[in-house]
Amino acid sequence: SDWIYMQLLRAYPRGFRALFADEMTETFRHLRAKTRKLGGKRAVLHLWLRVSWDTVYMGIAERRRRREPSRFNNPVPFVLNDFRYGMRTLRKNPGYAAAAVFTLALGIGATTTVFSQVNGLLIRPLPYAEPERLVQLSETAPGISSMDLSYPDFFYWQLHTEVFESMAAFDDARFALALDGRSERVEGAIVSTSVFSTLGVQPVVGRAFLPGEGQPDANPVAVISHGFWLELLGSSTDVIGTTLTLNGRSHTVVGVAPPNFMFPERARIWVPIRLDPLTADPTEYDWDAVARLKAGHTLEHALAEADAIARQLASTSPDTKAHIGAIAYPLRDADVNADVRLAYGVLLASVLFVLLIACVNVANLVLARGTSRRQELAMRSALGANRTRIVVQLLAESALLAFFGGLLGLLLSVWANGAIRLALPEELPFWIDFGIDRVVLTFVLLVSVATTVIFGLMPAMESSDDSGESLLQSNARGTVSSTHRRRISSILLVSEVALSFVLLVASALMMKGFLNLRAAPPGFDPSGVIAVGIYAPPWTYPAEERVALYEEVLREIGTIPGVTDVGAVSELPIAGGENEIVFAVEGRVFDNAALPVANGNVITPGYFTTMHIPLLRGRDFTEADRASSPPTTIVSESLAEGYWPGENPVGKLIRLGKLGHRTPSLPEPARWHTVVGVVSDVRHEDLSEQGRMGIYLPLAQENTVAMTMVAKTDGDPLDLAELTRSRIWQVGPGIVVLGVVSMDQVLSLSIWSARIFSAMLGSFAFIALTLAVVGIYGVVAFAVARRSSEIGVRIAMGARKFDIFRLVLGRAGQTLLIGLGLGLLGALAASWVVASIVYEVEALDPAVYATVALALLVAGLIAGFLPARRAIRLDPADTLRCE
Repeated sequence: SDWIYMQLLRAYPRGFRALFADEMTETFRHLRAKTRKLGGKRAVLHLWLRVSWDTVYMGIAERRRRREPSRFNNPVPFVLNDFRYGMRTLRKNPGYAAAAVFTLALGIGATTTVFSQVNGLLIRPLPYAEPERLVQLSETAPGISSMDLSYPDFFYWQLHTEVFESMAAFDDARFALALDGRSERVEGAIVSTSVFSTLGVQPVVGRAFLPGEGQPDANPVAVISHGFWLELLGSSTDVIGTTLTLNGRSHTVVGVAPPNFMFPERARIWVPIRLDPLTADPTEYDWDAVARLKAGHTLEHALAEADAIARQLASTSPDTKAHIGAIAYPLRDADVNADVRLAYGVLLASVLFVLLIACVNVANLVLARGTSRRQELAMRSALGANRTRIVVQLLAESALLAFFGGLLGLLLSVWANGAIRLALPEELPFWIDFGIDRVVLTFVLLVSVATTVIFGLMPAMESSDDSGESLLQSNARGTVSSTHRRRISSILLVSEVALSFVLLVASALMMKGFLNLRAAPPGFDPSGVIAVGIYAPPWTYPAEERVALYEEVLREIGTIPGVTDVGAVSELPIAGGENEIVFAVEGRVFDNAALPVANGNVITPGYFTTMHIPLLRGRDFTEADRASSPPTTIVSESLAEGYWPGENPVGKLIRLGKLGHRTPSLPEPARWHTVVGVVSDVRHEDLSEQGRMGIYLPLAQENTVAMTMVAKTDGDPLDLAELTRSRIWQVGPGIVVLGVVSMDQVLSLSIWSARIFSAMLGSFAFIALTLAVVGIYGVVAFAVARRSSEIGVRIAMGARKFDIFRLVLGRAGQTLLIGLGLGLLGALAASWVVASIVYEVEALDPAVYATVALALLVAGLIAGFLPARRAIRLDPADTLRCE
């Protein structure tokens, strides 16, 4: 029958062979089956009739081609035919198709998940009119790269700007909303009247602020968010003109913001700034500022003007502004800092590694399948299909795999992003959206096309490189081409192992950093501690009554069954609040423009005991530390060692600035405070903080409107949440309860971003490891199947099972060792980047490298063990009989 086929191939013109390669391949496959089944003269008769029919059919097709050349010259029908033929081929091999599609789906899905987050954070335009023209303004001081503006500086900037079309100042605020006889906290902002026009946002109901509503004597007005309107006022159309009692004053609602608009962050109510810039304190740097560039101006123009205005301010007020600078930067950078960009850069690079590993894995699958399809491809070549035609056909099959892999990967990405959103303990800013948009869909399409080229082109070129006639005449396995393919397969597998090693090392370092961060000592004992934020509105509780009110609340909370200790602090540690204060030490000369800064806190007696913060020297605050007593303070261990090394700090004097204001100079007059005690360092902002100095002041001497009550309990602290609220309202019905949490929750919330990043990177590393193991198993299993006759001969000649086992497993081990060696170079480079963003991790960590290498080596050898075990169980007689 092979001789008959060769005669038929020579009989057909070459043009017909190229045109009808697919149909002829199917025809000859059918004829081969019929020939073997019928045999003898009936087979020859059958072949003659079938070939005669095909000759007539192809002659008709040739005549049609000559009459309608444009139809046959158009490549689109042939490409569509390639896709149809590819679909039939994949349906006939569902296992191969499923493995390739699922592997690609993992890579594309992981990549799309990270890219959709990068798109939401860094690419998708902010939901404002012409957001590229919006910048944020800040001031600088020696040692301070960015700080808020003072209101007089902002007003001066408004008067002298030449590059900005409009400007607006704003500051976060917590409003006490009188509702049903109680005060509820509502997040809001105090803003310039120009804030909505600067952002290019128009209310959907009512109007924005008028310029005159920012005057100190203007009637109080407010704009509310769309969600607040729906939730509290029932979306009533006559909301305009209603009044809200905020902070003890009636405010008239004049507008409703668009849906989902909250600026800054989670503001739900906006009220105008009602300050006189001529009388406002120029040393209180409390205000953020946003500005819109004029058309034709750039960020460079804004930076130049910021520098010029800073010099003008310094010349007008040399005593307070001599060392004050100014900067401008895109509005997006105010929320997405360099650390976030670097972290997502690491994630994106890691997930691209996963995609490359998936492509390498599928390339090996396609290459192995190409080896098993050598007879089919040889037949197509012998029928006249040139190499380009075969490559296009194979790429069409790869494109189908990439299409279905991309579609499934997109679905996996939607699921993964939904799971990530549910895992986030905090609500994202309104402008961040991880959803699927046009940019993400375009990215998925481009990735699918890229993967088609990456995993499909090389196997297609390799599979189409065989001579059709030689393959038809020979069924030998040990050809030069097969050796070349084995070499290519080994190179792909080595690359896969190397990429997996790099990703596993980076993931291990990230995970180790997270574990180090979670184990970092915060400086206090959070177990069993409940924290309750309270706010005593000054319009309800005057300053002279506030200290007594807080002390009464502490006494009432202390009577709750199960509470052992109580105290209060102005800024809860690790909760993200800042309360900085500048200071000067007696006997040392400081530059007023570069005073040292510490974290300042107002506390009550019993706070250190409740939080288990060790008192190292001196005493705690007592009831004797009143407003009429000499000013006292307690300092942290790092401050004491830094300014009184080898001395007893108790009794030393220290001058303090205004609490909560990082002013570059001390106000006059600044009183001297006596140090009465030294306590251990506490990590105030987050667990990664190192050596932050702390200064504590007694509540009776530093009155404040908001405090956080902390209570040590015997059981679960959250079981006392409702009882604690009711006891607080018994003492003062007008007190606003800001929230109730346990300190364990506070610590967990402080490291949620590190947890999410390490979990994502760990998931990518697990996918990479799985793909590498599957790739090793597939390559070794295919090699065993291809060399089954050789293994059968070896066994028949007396080879021991150990020798066969070593022969098969040796290739897997060799591939793993070479891949680990190459991956070591990439891991060294990746480790430096990861070590720069994680907590207390060394880039060259021998334990991490050794553990990852051992884990990958063991997993790879296990993957190779199963095919090796199958090889030693081969029956030589059955193997040779098949041959």
